[in-house]
Amino acid sequence: MKSVYPIFDIKAEHGESPVWDNETGAFYWVDLLKGHFHKSTFSNNSTTRFSVGQPLGVVALREKGGYVMGLQQGFAFFDERTHSITPISDPEADLPANRFNDGAVDPAGRFLSGTMNFNGSEPVGSLYSLQTNLSVSKIETDIYVTNGMDWHPDGNSFFLTDTNRHIIYKYDYDAETGVIFNRSNFIVFKDHEFPDGMCIDMEGNLWIASWGAAKICRYNEDGVKIEDIGMPVEYPTSCCFGGDDLSVLLITTSALPLTMQQKEASPLAGRVLALQTTTQGQTMRKFKG
Repeated sequence: MKSVYPIFDIKAEHGESPVWDNETGAFYWVDLLKGHFHKSTFSNNSTTRFSVGQPLGVVALREKGGYVMGLQQGFAFFDERTHSITPISDPEADLPANRFNDGAVDPAGRFLSGTMNFNGSEPVGSLYSLQTNLSVSKIETDIYVTNGMDWHPDGNSFFLTDTNRHIIYKYDYDAETGVIFNRSNFIVFKDHEFPDGMCIDMEGNLWIASWGAAKICRYNEDGVKIEDIGMPVEYPTSCCFGGDDLSVLLITTSALPLTMQQKEASPLAGRVLALQTTTQGQTMRKFKG
């Protein structure tokens, strides 16, 4: 196992949606079902917790300041000064058993986020694009668990994970219009493998959290596995690159599926983990709306 170590003194029930702000050195992640997100700094190991009052799948930063989110009840803004939520749109108000899960900001500053039903047992999830003018477009359907997504550094390819289909899709991406097309099966996993959140580095490698398998999998831009990196927890959930030179992989984890006895035996479950790499991640983009 490579040197993986915990950071910050916070243990989430179900950590997700890691975000690194390269301008401020702040790190964000959510405790999904609790409806919390955390803001931490490396410099003094301080953490502030914010609550949004409903399941929170994904958070991203705005260029104008504040945050954009995918909540159980749709897209919304959040202001940390007033702790207030401003709803934008709930495209699945007619599907109360669904919630937003993962998401990411595209090269043009749109916010993409997708849905799933709470147990991921039916392909009723969709992928939505929140435009910078705050209009919403549905751009993919028939998804069990809309999960890890990112773009190749050239911006022309988009990758989307469906965890319970055990697959990562690759699409051609038109950054000018935000249209995805020419879907192909980029990585097809075995039925007992559950790809979760992921990120793509500057070389085009995919770093994929393997839910229930205690590892991060790294694949090259051709979809060939490079390595498995063992984790000290069973349920890593997602990852992003951070640190001064974007070379530290920051990994969120979950304690949700564990029994009390298993939690005692796995004290790092729910913690944020860090791994020093020899590559560099992409700067995480901010929503331009």
